Formats: sequence, C-alpha cells, structure tokens
Amino acid sequence: MGEKERGTGFVFERGTADALGKQVQAALKLMENEKAWDKIRQNAMGRDFSWERAVPEYEAVYERSLR
Repeated sequence: MGEKERGTGFVFERGTADALGKQVQAALKLMENEKAWDKIRQNAMGRDFSWERAVPEYEAVYERSLR
C-alpha cells in the first residue's frame, strides 16, 4: 500500500507561508477527488492520536535527551 493510501493529512517541512500555501492547495485539489478525500479522512479517523499513546513517545524522547 502506497503513501497516498495510508496518508492521514498533509505535511510541510519548512515553516513558511509558501510551504503552508502549497499544502493547502494540495488539500483543495485532493478534495475534488471524493474517493481519495474519503480515504484520507477514514485513515485519520482510524488512527490513535490519544495522549495515552503519545505520552510514552514523548517520554522516550525526553529520556534520550538526558543521555
């Protein structure tokens, strides 16, 4: 399964208005494809973004930073 089939949203590496604008444009274009847009939404809604899952990951990063 490719990245587009597993995707949950849009990413931009640089924190610039241009980078954000490009991803907003990509999102608007994707919304024109109802099947693809539904797949992204289903993927995102099926993921666990809870604190119960996130906290151990944050703790691991913190622990690594102390070493």
